[in-house]
Amino acid sequence: MKQTRPETTAVVLVNTGSPSSPTPAAVRTYLAEFLSDPHVVDLPGWLWKPILNNIILRTRPRRSTAKYQRIWREDGSPLLQYTNNLCHKLQEKLQENQSVFVLPAMLYGQLSLSNVVGQIRQSGIEHIVILPLFPQFSSATTASIIHTLNQSNIPTTILAQYFDHPAYLTALSQHISNFWKQHAPAEKILFSFHGLPVKRIQNGDPYYDQCHVTVKKLAEMLNLNPSTYVVGFQSRFGGGAWLKPNTKEILLDWAKQGVQRVQVFTPGFTIDCLETLHEIEIELAEEFYSAGGKQLQYIPALNDTDLHVLALAEIVRPYLEKRKLFSV
Repeated sequence: MKQTRPETTAVVLVNTGSPSSPTPAAVRTYLAEFLSDPHVVDLPGWLWKPILNNIILRTRPRRSTAKYQRIWREDGSPLLQYTNNLCHKLQEKLQENQSVFVLPAMLYGQLSLSNVVGQIRQSGIEHIVILPLFPQFSSATTASIIHTLNQSNIPTTILAQYFDHPAYLTALSQHISNFWKQHAPAEKILFSFHGLPVKRIQNGDPYYDQCHVTVKKLAEMLNLNPSTYVVGFQSRFGGGAWLKPNTKEILLDWAKQGVQRVQVFTPGFTIDCLETLHEIEIELAEEFYSAGGKQLQYIPALNDTDLHVLALAEIVRPYLEKRKLFSV
């Protein structure tokens, strides 16, 4: 990054991350970093590290590699490529009125958040706005971002949540409506979010409530009949009680009830990744068909669409002007 004028602003779009390649070694490196974050797995280190190193990292990388290979694109990781494209488009949009750089950063793997923020500051930019690509606040995602930023000791402004922002909801509504113009609405639509251990909600995490607020407002905008949609939670990892109802169980129950055509949309996954492109579009679709279902359509994430660009521009623009040092 070149030296810039002090009034220039940097906007950093933060996502989870991705392995550098769909190989066992790269996936193992990524999983080791991801699963070592206490915000992701909040077990005591003395208990968790032996399980992670002696069991999970010996078996899971090979299985996960096969999944990554099925969704990998010629230009690399879908999550990284969509995020990069989104940054370029958002920068062009914001630069219509201000001097702004938009850069990607990840919690794990390449483009680490601490390195990206440090490089921005070294370039002479003092005003840094952090925009997590997690609309609903969670102790497993946004809280990890805040922790990383606190460790860096670099002043930033962070948009911690935008689960009910009109621009975000409008983008979701129009995105689904556009899909329905090409594919008729199904009998049922499942709004699937990443799961979370129940104890986190019991400890005050607002994630569950925010997911439901998002869907309630979105359903109203789409004029959905309450009998035609449901909220589910996917990607359970580990033991203990997790948020319910479970996405897989919903789909299997629908199939057993004779529901033939369903659609799945993930409002909390703003960029397509392994959990959407493989877990839903491949794994859960196959299980739905095996249980008697006839068609499962996955409605893609917002990704790098113009709708997503316009929404994020509207969400972040006020923070480009206020220049707060830090906000949560």
